[in-house]
Amino acid sequence: MTPDLEYVVHARTADDGWELHVHALGVVLTRDRADAERMVRDFLEGHGREDARTAKVVIDWPEDH
Repeated sequence: MTPDLEYVVHARTADDGWELHVHALGVVLTRDRADAERMVRDFLEGHGREDARTAKVVIDWPEDH
């Protein structure tokens, strides 16, 4: 069994919420910061990542938000 990865996400403000840049995979958008981790996990699952629900997700938020 392969150990779960850690997914690093860089958050950037967008016109209508947040851009969540998932390292080496792509970008997912969310309106609410509170929904960010769920959106990232859904994104990972949509990309066939078997560890989407169990891996550590680290979101790097801008310091001024």
